[in-house]
Amino acid sequence: MKLIMESWRGYLGESDDSKKELTSDEFVLFLFSKELNDLLLENLLNEGEYSLETKIKKLMKKYAIPFGMAAALLAGTGIKGAADIAQNIYKQPEQSTQQVEKSKSPFASQLPPGYSDLSNQQGIEKAWKAFDKKGYEGAPVSGALPTTKGRKAYIYVPASKIDSGDVLPMSLMTAGDYRKFIEDQFMTDNPRDIVYLKKMVYGTPSKWLSGSGNSNFKFVEGHPVLPPEWSITRDVFARVMGEKLDMLEAYVEEDPANREKVASQLGIDQSQLESYFHKQRFEIK
Repeated sequence: MKLIMESWRGYLGESDDSKKELTSDEFVLFLFSKELNDLLLENLLNEGEYSLETKIKKLMKKYAIPFGMAAALLAGTGIKGAADIAQNIYKQPEQSTQQVEKSKSPFASQLPPGYSDLSNQQGIEKAWKAFDKKGYEGAPVSGALPTTKGRKAYIYVPASKIDSGDVLPMSLMTAGDYRKFIEDQFMTDNPRDIVYLKKMVYGTPSKWLSGSGNSNFKFVEGHPVLPPEWSITRDVFARVMGEKLDMLEAYVEEDPANREKVASQLGIDQSQLESYFHKQRFEIK
């Protein structure tokens, strides 16, 4: 995990003291901070007589969140057993996401059925052929890729069209395993890792290479294709961020004192909370 996160930092070419998108990044840090976690759980943790299972169910009902997220929240408090539950739900696959330059992957024993006997290049081509049948759409990103024929808009396969058993071309992992790997990033003890993930998803799309051999990108009808790994990463990020925002808004609405606490943490006036939340939701669409 540490190696992968370090490679992401190098991939982004940014340091921890980056000053870009301060407002948005600071909100992500707050959303996954211990401070917010403590606010959301302050009443529940005082109810010591309840079992772990009951506390998870109460959290699910109170904030309308899935079982895994409730367990993850309790894991952050050090409650015995919650961390094990959360880790089992967001289990990280033991596979590499890096492309292998050799003619045959040394991870062949870990590759999906039908790929272990192929070279890396052959595996990429086989996976792309399956995605070509799904159809491409205009990617929800700003900017375009400069080419010799002008700037070309990006296209992609939406996450809704990707089945868990589909093999992804750039990682040669199944979509289900890759999704679990991305979900696992939200189990980090360092919220800054989630900021890095955000920058991967909403940063410069030209960094998400989809080509092979001498080509940085795969092109379909003249348009560069974003890899399905990007589609899944964006989908997971937007879903988890949306769930956390739902929890935060529910907390704010249940008590006027909560509005004051959250507004103070965000450094804004209480009257600005709804518009602020709306802005954050818009940014992750």
